[in-house]
Amino acid sequence: MSSGNSYNGFVWAERQKAYDWLKREWAAGRRVKVGPECNVCGQTKGYLMAHSEDYSAPYGANVGRWSLCYFCHMLIHCRFKAMPVFERYVSVLEGGDRFVNLYGPQWGVVQSYLAGRMEPPREKHGLLLIDPFAALFEEGNEAREARELVSGRVRGGHR
Repeated sequence: MSSGNSYNGFVWAERQKAYDWLKREWAAGRRVKVGPECNVCGQTKGYLMAHSEDYSAPYGANVGRWSLCYFCHMLIHCRFKAMPVFERYVSVLEGGDRFVNLYGPQWGVVQSYLAGRMEPPREKHGLLLIDPFAALFEEGNEAREARELVSGRVRGGHR
């Protein structure tokens, strides 16, 4: 991919540079590619991806910090442009369901959900998710940071 969108206050070039660093770390065996489950919904099947909220140098644990299923990853990235859809997804998770994960990047399915044209199949996740995105934060004021993530105020609320 030669160009893309800015995200969370980072332009595409910054994001790509951090991702290129992460790929070199994976190739050298210094980092585990992704965890065994989505850090938000607990999904263990399908397409799991590394996610970053912070692409700033110096690179380290901030890059590729979380393992996310395709739905959680895409909806987190779309939250600034489609907050009502993101909040609906949070409600799905808090209600005890998650979307059945995809086995590859299928942007058309996510676009259909964002546009309200379809509701992906659900399954029970069996987790007690009071704030499903709190799992993205390992240290610091977890509840405040998770609320900021859901409300779109991370890094100054870039939308």
